[in-house]
Amino acid sequence: MQRLQVGLFGLALMLLLVGLANIIMDHAKANEAAMAASSKAMMPNSGGAPGNTDPLADISMVPDASGKVMHPAPHPAGH
Repeated sequence: MQRLQVGLFGLALMLLLVGLANIIMDHAKANEAAMAASSKAMMPNSGGAPGNTDPLADISMVPDASGKVMHPAPHPAGH
């Protein structure tokens, strides 16, 4: 009888641990999604409608005349 009680107690303990881990993982995923949404909202927009940004201009890169080679954009004097 004692072995049955220990076995059932161990099984119940494992179920509780798995349930607790599941709750923690769900909470972490929800927190990560909320952080991603808030950081996206805090990013400054370079003007214009959302989605109309030029990623190359954001990193100070401009296409060459041929459109194939990239090089850094010149910086204004004094910066």
